[in-house]
Amino acid sequence: MLLSLNKSDLSFGDTDNSLDIDRKEAFDLSKELEMKIEFQDVNRISDGKWEFAFKADGRELAANTMTVDLDQKVALPDGSEIRLTSYKRNELGTYIYYEGKTPKNYSTQFRGTNDREETVWFIDYRNGRFQLDLWNEMRTQDIESLTLSVYSAQRTSKDQSVKESSYKPYGKPFTIPAK
Repeated sequence: MLLSLNKSDLSFGDTDNSLDIDRKEAFDLSKELEMKIEFQDVNRISDGKWEFAFKADGRELAANTMTVDLDQKVALPDGSEIRLTSYKRNELGTYIYYEGKTPKNYSTQFRGTNDREETVWFIDYRNGRFQLDLWNEMRTQDIESLTLSVYSAQRTSKDQSVKESSYKPYGKPFTIPAK
């Protein structure tokens, strides 16, 4: 999948193959946002390309963004830690922002449940944010909190994909408010 915002490609997935763009310029919500999403071989049911393009009013999106400030330290398997700074939800997705760096030789996720005991997981995009997996978006509507754990899998090379069964929990679960 390819996602571009204001004609700048953004990373999608658990790789380091992202183009480093100026986040402030790309996410300037005082301007109109030009979005493009391109899918190839969707779930192996299509051999064609599906492309969607649209524009959004950044001011309207900013007004519809729910933000919860956080100050939560989370230990990582390499002995380092990150500090969670905010939880944000809007029409584009649900994110947990952090300060610090996640280990490059690990794929890191947050997995857990919402306050209705529905499973959720966030993927680390290595740019200061975890994004809720797309298939979990409906599970963050009207919730009070999320209880999450760090899951990680070590990679032997930078571009190596990681099997789902390779992820192991690390540390103690933590709870963040979602309102």
